[in-house]
Amino acid sequence: MRAKRAVRDTKANRHRTPEATRDRARRLRGFDSIADELAGLDTCFWCLGISAVGLDEVAYTRITHDYTMAAAKVLRERSPELRFCFVRGAGTDAEGRQMWARVESKTENALKEVGFRDLVLFRPAFIRRVRGNPPRGAYRVLGPVLSVLDPLLRATGGATSNVDLATDS
Repeated sequence: MRAKRAVRDTKANRHRTPEATRDRARRLRGFDSIADELAGLDTCFWCLGISAVGLDEVAYTRITHDYTMAAAKVLRERSPELRFCFVRGAGTDAEGRQMWARVESKTENALKEVGFRDLVLFRPAFIRRVRGNPPRGAYRVLGPVLSVLDPLLRATGGATSNVDLATDS
């Protein structure tokens, strides 16, 4: 993705510890405290998420749906021309057997009702960790396998590793 100029980069990064993540989520729950920082934006990539492993539906819904919708409402109000890009995993399904798929589908459907100028739903099949917390679960196995396949995937347009943002100096 390329842009001629980056005007402003407003983001809430993931933190490395569960305590820091919970603290950040507690502070952002209503989004009122940062509403002014969300005014006049043109695009938001909403990538906030957590693994459903070990969570019940209430906890997973609070993070995946409730936080997303709280932010979406403030963003719509403060940035009416915003393009909202919701990044989720493949497999979202309202009638699915997996709890996470149902919650993500519910969230996507609710976002469609917010009234954004443009809503983009990204559902990548796999996101390979580049840095950060150590890989867990299937990522421990798939990461090295994909590293070997990376040249082939790139040659066929099936992989990218970076988002390039060109800025004016």
